Amino acid sequence: WLGEDPPERVLEDRGLQDVVMIFEANGFIWGGKWFHFDTIHFEYRPELLVAECTCTSRGQ
Repeated sequence: WLGEDPPERVLEDRGLQDVVMIFEANGFIWGGKWFHFDTIHFEYRPELLVAECTCTSRGQ
């Protein structure tokens, strides 16, 4: 990942923005938002989304 462009630069491309939005809308997490970013990486982690929804609905 050291040779990759930072996430801000990747998202300058409107087509790539659309890809990220589509994946995130379907429960994927984009590696470009990680501390050690990995802009090519998408990971399906529905258990994290369920936990987030539960905490949000409880006001936590």
